[in-house]
Amino acid sequence: SYVSYVRALCSDSDISNWAGPRPFATLITNDECDTAIEVPVNPDQSCGQTVAGTIVGATASAIPNTCGGTADDDVWFTFTATSSSSTIDLTNIEGSTADLFHVLYQGDDCGNMTQIYCSDDNQSIANGLIPGATYFIRVYSWTAQPNQTSTFTVCIGTIPPPISVSTTEYTVPQLVTDVLLSSTCASVSNITWSTGTSNDANFANQS
Repeated sequence: SYVSYVRALCSDSDISNWAGPRPFATLITNDECDTAIEVPVNPDQSCGQTVAGTIVGATASAIPNTCGGTADDDVWFTFTATSSSSTIDLTNIEGSTADLFHVLYQGDDCGNMTQIYCSDDNQSIANGLIPGATYFIRVYSWTAQPNQTSTFTVCIGTIPPPISVSTTEYTVPQLVTDVLLSSTCASVSNITWSTGTSNDANFANQS
């Protein structure tokens, strides 16, 4: 964002006082869906790859919005799903308001999108994604007050799949140490177990 000052120069000896400052902002790159910024998808939830965002200078988009808040300063991001579940995080929020809203859409182009969900929380979980499909994220401030100055970071994370084990591939001690713990910083010993057909306490346990 910028500020401007103006004064009139009527002659060499007739100069007005400065008027200002008057704040203004130039149009930002991802003000519309068609120019959405690509966000890389992290292979985990460490947010090693992120994209910076801001609503400074953003204007309202023509795409309909049925979610809460006032989308008069929305900006757009896009990503390609790599798994069926991802996390969307808006972090490092600074500026005039931290109350941001984000909306997830699916579609190959901005003229043909399906709204998936709305989120007032700055973190959400997107389930049922189609790997290889394109998704769009719309971010805006909840408030209708104009000239918001919020900046933030967008992170797309991958939710790890549930642990899958096979008793034909692991012994019980290996299941505990290599699958359940899976850490070089922890150790376990004296593992005992029993077998059964009911839901009694027939689980591997340690002492």
